[in-house]
Amino acid sequence: MKIEHLMYLLEANKQKSFSKAAKSLFVSQSTISKAISTLEEEYNITIFIRGHGNLKLTYDGATFIEMASGLLEHFEGIKEYFTEPKDKRSLIITSIPSTFVSMSFYHLISKYNEEDNFYFEMNTSAEDNILKEVATGNSDLGVILLSEPHTERAMDTIADMDLFYQKIASSTISVILSQDNASSTGNNVKLNDLSGYTYVTLSPTRKDLAGEDYLDDYHLLDRLNFARKIVVSDRQLAYRIINSSKAFTFAFNGHRDYFQGLDLCCKKLSSPLIKQEIGIVYLEKHNLSETAMEFIKLVEYEFSNRGWLSDCL
Repeated sequence: MKIEHLMYLLEANKQKSFSKAAKSLFVSQSTISKAISTLEEEYNITIFIRGHGNLKLTYDGATFIEMASGLLEHFEGIKEYFTEPKDKRSLIITSIPSTFVSMSFYHLISKYNEEDNFYFEMNTSAEDNILKEVATGNSDLGVILLSEPHTERAMDTIADMDLFYQKIASSTISVILSQDNASSTGNNVKLNDLSGYTYVTLSPTRKDLAGEDYLDDYHLLDRLNFARKIVVSDRQLAYRIINSSKAFTFAFNGHRDYFQGLDLCCKKLSSPLIKQEIGIVYLEKHNLSETAMEFIKLVEYEFSNRGWLSDCL
């Protein structure tokens, strides 16, 4: 069996036509037909029911296609690993939605975008899937948010998955509100101070992303007397709404880039006081690459210098 025969087979199945597959792969139709006939003779099966219309898979053909797809995928992985230059700079990250992480990723790309050989990828997801992506080796680093009272359970899960956790920043749940809001005058905000104001909440655009559901764990929403509630999926839009009205939102911290041109402030929620922290996870058995360690330093810098941590702590 030759690898190119499998490639011809999968393309023929995709196109449902020998002629279309030949055109797609820039080979003759007879090359496609001969390759598939060779596979059928070699394994003593019939893969396609040939007729005047589209090709149709037999039962054996469908099974063979499924196995061939996996085999070809593994072959491509082997080929990519051993043929790509070993000095290629690479980093794959899966993170909670976070402006701090996104800006760190942006600065990393900005530094190396003149290099000839690199691969950077960043995806957003919820905590459970982040841990899974890192544990299976699909991501080099994961960025997660830990909140009381679930921190201990999360750390047990991290240990069970043979992952290492490194804390980046800690804070408490804070409140972002406009300077016009009466609650903005003090250093701290109590939950009761927000009663009657408009609450702006962030809802993720995909079901696998983390929204602000963690607030329900503390019954904050049940204890507030909402005058109005606004749900949006864009953080910048949320901040603009808050800026133009006596509204508020909860947050781990506010990134200064979102506050530019807006008359907003970030205050610590003092009652109830809820602790949170942001951290990095990676496989214990893997040595972090130079690029991964550089990214972690960028995230630490963003939280230390680009957020409103001084106001929120």
